[in-house]
Amino acid sequence: RYHTFVPEIVAGSNSPGKSNWKVTVNRLDAENNMLDYKVGDGPELTNEFDGKHLELAQLTFEATNFYYDSELTKISVKNLSAINQNHFVVNSLETDFSMDQYSITTDKLKLKTPHSSIDADFHVEFTSLANFTDSLQFSKINLVMRKVSLTNPDMLYFSPELISQPFFKN
Repeated sequence: RYHTFVPEIVAGSNSPGKSNWKVTVNRLDAENNMLDYKVGDGPELTNEFDGKHLELAQLTFEATNFYYDSELTKISVKNLSAINQNHFVVNSLETDFSMDQYSITTDKLKLKTPHSSIDADFHVEFTSLANFTDSLQFSKINLVMRKVSLTNPDMLYFSPELISQPFFKN
């Protein structure tokens, strides 16, 4: 049921300590699946987003043009829907996603939850992925919002500390 994927490091390769994996998939389809993603043995957060522990149920997706190597990941998500362990629902998600060592891009992002929706393009650049994920340090951000409707419950799920702001108390 659980898999741990450890890329092989080829002796004498030009980049010691880096994975030599390259994965290309033309099309991915799944219907009504489950996915568990866990990083480390830390405590699980409840009733808020936990990027180190995701349990997705009713996972359905269609994606094309998946590519992965140690320096670039990209995928075109045509449709994705799921419910996580905290009952947060993604009705639909589509985007052209790419991530490298210095940037993340989501072109043509369309996201719908039962309470919110986003239609936007997003591009962020940073000095290192570690700096960005640890403290959201970035050097450039470009956000084109065509139509965005966010509700308090969805925003608080991803940023529970916002509850201390007067706007979020109702």
